[in-house]
Amino acid sequence: MKMKRIGACITSAAILLAMLFTVSCAALSAPSEDEMRREIAQLLPRSYEATDLIYGAGAPIEEDFEVDPNWKFSHYAPVATTSPYKSEEDIKLLVESVFTKDYAEEMYEYAFKGNDDLMSRYNTSEGKLYIDVTKEPLGMATDIYAETAKVVSGSAYACLVEIEYSMNGGQTREKMTVRMVKTDDKWYFDGPTY
Repeated sequence: MKMKRIGACITSAAILLAMLFTVSCAALSAPSEDEMRREIAQLLPRSYEATDLIYGAGAPIEEDFEVDPNWKFSHYAPVATTSPYKSEEDIKLLVESVFTKDYAEEMYEYAFKGNDDLMSRYNTSEGKLYIDVTKEPLGMATDIYAETAKVVSGSAYACLVEIEYSMNGGQTREKMTVRMVKTDDKWYFDGPTY
């Protein structure tokens, strides 16, 4: 009788462990392509805007500011008062709504810090945001096609997604792989989308 109880306990424990393992594996499996397509489609408009602010055309400048076309080195112009981005904090709020904090820090290096070889894109002086108008915009994806997203690998919290993009308004398409990370129940890009 004792052996039957022990056997039943072992069997019950094995079934319970198998159920827990199945549930935990399902919770950790990669997200569906439909989920990633929805998430990427929601992130893309802000991603384009954030990328353009830092690597593209940048924030607009005051209309009455005259840019000297002969100036070859860093030349900072005041950001227009009509711009929704009037401070570093404004830009950071946009960036961090789309990108992970780790990748955002890489963007901030270019945008606000610079280094020995490169002046920052933006500068703040006396509470006013300025942009370096001598920086050439980088070549960036003009269109990213969320409907083409395919989950390559990953888990419920981080995955690689292959997606089609264009750098010429859709005339030709190429593929890139973007890393997605889920933090606080929200998906973010963990790398460039340009």
